[in-house]
Amino acid sequence: MMKILKITLYQRLVYKKNDPNMKILAWESTPDFKKFINYFSDWRSKGYLDNTNVIDILNTDDTYNDMVNKLLSGKMSSCISDLQTVEDLNVKLKTTNHSNWKFKGYLLYPDKKVQRDSPIDGAIALSANSPNVKRALMFLNWIQSNQDNYDLFMYGILGENYTLEGKNLKLPEGQSSSKYIGWGGHDAFKSTEFERIPDYLKGTGERSYMDLFKNHSEYTPDLGFSMSYSNVETEAKMRLIQYSSDIDLPFMNGTLDKNAMEQALVDLKAVDTDKIINDLQTQLNSWRKKNK
Repeated sequence: MMKILKITLYQRLVYKKNDPNMKILAWESTPDFKKFINYFSDWRSKGYLDNTNVIDILNTDDTYNDMVNKLLSGKMSSCISDLQTVEDLNVKLKTTNHSNWKFKGYLLYPDKKVQRDSPIDGAIALSANSPNVKRALMFLNWIQSNQDNYDLFMYGILGENYTLEGKNLKLPEGQSSSKYIGWGGHDAFKSTEFERIPDYLKGTGERSYMDLFKNHSEYTPDLGFSMSYSNVETEAKMRLIQYSSDIDLPFMNGTLDKNAMEQALVDLKAVDTDKIINDLQTQLNSWRKKNK
């Protein structure tokens, strides 16, 4: 497989990692896409996957309940996902009074590095018209200035909302969840220096979030590049709709066979994917020229 990096997940566009010109390609036009589809088709035919194994992002809570029920009934022993899913599934086990069970996360390719998302993804934005920008920045600096401040902001009060086992985060005895841990929007404030690891992710064979971030991921050459779809807004919307209906949904429900995939490629070409690529390529080339 060639090494590829996504330039935009929204439009499923990529470029080769070793390409000095960073030529943008449609993900579905690459050999890797076909290998990816073939892998999953093969896994389904062998019974490794069923159509409920792909998480439905619109019904995540129902999916987690289904996965937990399959684990407890012996119908599932593992899943391919990420550490956030591990955390959410373990919370689900605790809230359903099955804390004697737990999921653990392991890397599929421990010697490889994955693409690290830009810090801009999920970042905090301060309005230029705000009268309190300076005070907001002072508060952000306070959060990141030491471990105690960070812990208070991210996890609540020590001994009441969380406890520690060594340096690892743990819920107080008798508590199965906490509204102060994993609250909505907390990801934007995470620190590679102060982030604490949940106790169920510690130990040999597992990887912590910070270990994954520092040692198993890397930024891409297009870090800092921000694209505009203003010239191809209609085409971009049509491509997204077409991709979702012709590839994403059939892939999730297991109906994306060879014939369906070939037709999907024809349909995606018809929504002027080339126009989108050419416009974004022009933007990328201009950005690279200014940032040599």
